[in-house]
Amino acid sequence: MTAGPASRRYFAIVLFSLIGLYGLFAAVLSWQVIQAQDSVRNNLSIALNSMDFLHQRQIDLENDPAVRGELQSAWAEHRALWVGSDAQRWGQALLQEWNKAAVTPACGAKSPAFVLGKAPENRQARACHVYVAIVDGRVQVTGYDTQGAAMDNFYESLYPFRIDDNPTR
Repeated sequence: MTAGPASRRYFAIVLFSLIGLYGLFAAVLSWQVIQAQDSVRNNLSIALNSMDFLHQRQIDLENDPAVRGELQSAWAEHRALWVGSDAQRWGQALLQEWNKAAVTPACGAKSPAFVLGKAPENRQARACHVYVAIVDGRVQVTGYDTQGAAMDNFYESLYPFRIDDNPTR
């Protein structure tokens, strides 16, 4: 028994309708995730823009080739600010300033937006935060999205979220 033209047409309509509904659902879900991550991206941009500025000032003011090499290496390999033995002090100072700038934590998190130290292993605990780590005289920042996955600092520098991008804030 073969299906007639009407039943094939009905099957095609149902199939394409389901595909369309699935695509619409995926687009809405993606849009919601992007909107939820805007606040984390904004916080990470605050930190990265500050570090960009400070790094450039260091390069402009430094005459010692060895120190200049350390500055360039830290920046090229880790997008980190190399401050040597003063890293802990710099980390604390930057953390305070950034937490003042990001008055509300990202994604409605309970703790401050910026946290000093190593990110926890638990993905839920680190979600929506920017961790400021001190490693070998470098101040490094890593933002974590709504699922607790690390956001790439180099990618974020290419496509930063700017506060004026979203006029509803």
